[in-house]
Amino acid sequence: DRREQAHQAHVMLELENGAAITIQTFVRSRRCQKELSQRKMELNKRTGAAITIQATVRSWKCKEELFVDRREEQARYTVQRMWRVHKAHESELDKKVISSIAIQSLARSWRCQRELARRKEQLNQTRLLERTTVQSTIQSWIPQREETQQSEQAKEIESSQKSTAATAIQAQ
Repeated sequence: DRREQAHQAHVMLELENGAAITIQTFVRSRRCQKELSQRKMELNKRTGAAITIQATVRSWKCKEELFVDRREEQARYTVQRMWRVHKAHESELDKKVISSIAIQSLARSWRCQRELARRKEQLNQTRLLERTTVQSTIQSWIPQREETQQSEQAKEIESSQKSTAATAIQAQ
């Protein structure tokens, strides 16, 4: 019986050892699971924080890009608006230049026409004066010519009379 008691004590000891090992295993397992759970939570916190930081940074970058895009769009719009204003002003300026050229051309044309009319009038007056002078000269020559012709006729008559008288004297 002692053997049996020793055997039973041994079995009991083994059972107790097995139970102790099982309990220790269970406790260690629970402790490990708890530690793993804590590490996961800490990792999740860190990962969550990292994800939050990354999301915040991406959001800032996106907002910055959006802001830059808006500024570029506004700059393009401003440049386009200024270009359209410049072209409209240039077009208006072209119209004004063309109008002023037309007005200047018309004024020069009127001035030239007046100058041409003045010169024609001067030419007509000069020609009239020349005609009058020529007529006066010719009219002054007519009495002189008539006088010369009368004088020549008188000389011819006198010469003819002398010739007739000389012939009459010779005939006697």
